[in-house]
This record gives sequence, C-alpha cells and structure tokens, in this order.
Amino acid sequence: MKYSETRYENIYSYNTKRDVKKYRVRFKRTLNGKPTEYSKNGFSSINSAITHRDQIKSEFSENNISIIKSKSITVAAYYEKFSTNRFTSGVWTKDTKKTYDSMFKKHVVPEFGNIPIQKLDRVYYQEFINKKLFVENLAKASVKTLHNCFRALMNDAEYSGVIERNRVTKRIDINKNENERKKFLELDEFHKVLRTAKKVLSPYHFSMFYMPILGLRRGEVMGIRRKNIQLFDTYATLIIDVSRTATENNGKSTKTPSSKRTIKTDLQGAKCLKIALNESIEIKKDLGILPHENDFIFVNPDTGIPYNVSELNNIYDVVKEASGIYIYPHMLRHTFVTQIQASGVSQADAAKYVGHSRLDTTNIYTHATKEGELKVVDFIQETFGQ
Repeated sequence: MKYSETRYENIYSYNTKRDVKKYRVRFKRTLNGKPTEYSKNGFSSINSAITHRDQIKSEFSENNISIIKSKSITVAAYYEKFSTNRFTSGVWTKDTKKTYDSMFKKHVVPEFGNIPIQKLDRVYYQEFINKKLFVENLAKASVKTLHNCFRALMNDAEYSGVIERNRVTKRIDINKNENERKKFLELDEFHKVLRTAKKVLSPYHFSMFYMPILGLRRGEVMGIRRKNIQLFDTYATLIIDVSRTATENNGKSTKTPSSKRTIKTDLQGAKCLKIALNESIEIKKDLGILPHENDFIFVNPDTGIPYNVSELNNIYDVVKEASGIYIYPHMLRHTFVTQIQASGVSQADAAKYVGHSRLDTTNIYTHATKEGELKVVDFIQETFGQ
C-alpha cells in the first residue's frame, strides 16, 4: 500500500482497494536506545487522525510504551497504566480513581485479570456481565458502571495499538428487571421521617440530618465550616464552598463552579446550624483543642476530628430503621428539588439555591434574584415546616 505524506506531522494518506481515501498515524520514538514504531491505519478524516496522534503522544510516556506495545500485556497490567493515566491527566478525580480501582480489583481481576488483553472475546465478556447481574445479583446500575469503565479501558487499548479493534464491549446486553430506586419522598412520608428524626436523634445529629433538606449534597453538609455560617434571629446565611469526600477529608472544591454559592436558610435550618456550631465548639473545648474559624462543624465528640462523610449515611440509616421508610441523604435533596419545581419558584432561583447549572435538560437563561431567594426560603418553611 502506498502512503503519502500530508502537511501534518506523522499523518499519512492512502487509498484502499475500493479507492476510498484513508489516513494513517505513524511515528517513531527511541526506547532504551532502540527505535520503537507506533502506527495505526483506518482514519476516515485528517481531524480524527490528528486527535488520535495527539492522544497517544500525550497519554503515554517512553516507559509506558515498552509495556503497552507488549503483545502479552494482561488486563490487570494494562488497567494499572490506564488508571494512572486517567488520574494524572485529570480525567478522573482521586475519588473516581479509588472507586474504579476498588471495583476493578473486586470484580474484574479475579475473573480475567491475568488474561492477555488481546485474548479477550465478546462471548466471554457477556458471560461475565450475566454472572454479575443474575448470579451475584449486583444492581443493574452497578454493572453499568463497571461496564462503562471496562469499555473505556478497551477503547484505550485500541487507541494505543495494543488491540486491532475493540469488539469485546460492543453491543453488550445489560438487561435486568428490578424495582427502580426511589429518589424522593412524598410530603406525608417526609413529615413522618422528620418527626422520627427529631425523636430518635440527638439535637446535634438532627442538625446534620436536616441539612440535605436545604438542598445540600452529602459532601457539602460535611464540609460546612464555622466561618461559613452567619446567624440571624429568624434565618442564617450559609456559604457552600467546600465538599468533603472519602479521599478528600480536608475538603476540595465544590462539584461544579455553580455549586459554590451562598444560601439563606429557613428558621429550622438556622436553629440547626446554631446547635451544630455551638456543639462543635464545646467538643473542642472539652478536649482541650483551641477552636478555629476553619473548623468543620460536624465532628466526632470523642476525638474532635471531623466525622467521615459516611457518618451522614449512618444517621439516615438510624432514621430509616425507626421510621420504616427507605431514605438516604441525597433523597432529601431530590425531594427538595422535586417539590420546588412544582412550587412556582423560577428555575433560575431554584438552580442557584441548590447549586445546579440547570434543573432539567434545558439551559437556564433567566437571572436569579434576591426576591427569588426569599421565595425559596418561604417555600421551605411552608412545605417542609411543621
């Protein structure tokens, strides 16, 4: 086949037997004093060839190439490189990497971690998916997450030239009939849950329980600091600027730029924040620790160390058991959003309050207002108050 240089570095054109113009990526690198060639054919446009060339050059260092070009590289070995590259390039956060690494180690490695990636086939992989769904009874959503990660891995192997084409994860069936996880509460359920929470939780833990009702995410609740709170007679203002996670115990930036916001609470929210603020200070004093404005307000009374973010789930489990109603922290946020969409509050005002760039699939073009913020607070008081 005859290849012709283009004006783009490492990009060549050629014609197929059917006289269709295609493009080839080809370049050389020196590895341990020896020339190493990378090439891939079949690109239908210059742009797709350039994109692939740039991706390969940026994602793989000289050390990676020696491993990646090995035709016997196993699934587990390739994943280690894939996972590291995803994290260092910023595609995955630390929490995302931890989640996928754990999932891969638990489910994939025992099944075919030691198999050369080139020897995988689609039938074997479909059997693996079926086993997870129907033998181990994993939730459909969990299997989809696992599949999406593995599909990205195999696509990466194709882009890298380790496999000719990713046929393994194409048209895989992930079908399982299961009851959809409930995402919000009806108002009568909500009020029962709230009454139960007040009864079975300490005032300090109830304060933590209440925060998602204001539309806060779990990490935002556990990331509230003393300096974020300003108390008034009938309300409080709360700055949401940090989110804590299992791997970012000291907090990181909020989920999106729009998630960074200042909200005004209802009266109950203000009471909860006051209780949490005062209790966290007293805990520090009892332990001989000097309180600081940067302190998180939800801390372990025995140690003064900020609670792990999972503590919020533990508190919700207590209320779930006592009330007989299935709940989890994000459900209360969903309940807030669901109710507010039907309340007459504008999308822009609601989105600003909960830290969404949008509340549905359409962009929000109207502007949030101070008057709208008051409507949101009134809505919380009238709808969720007792």
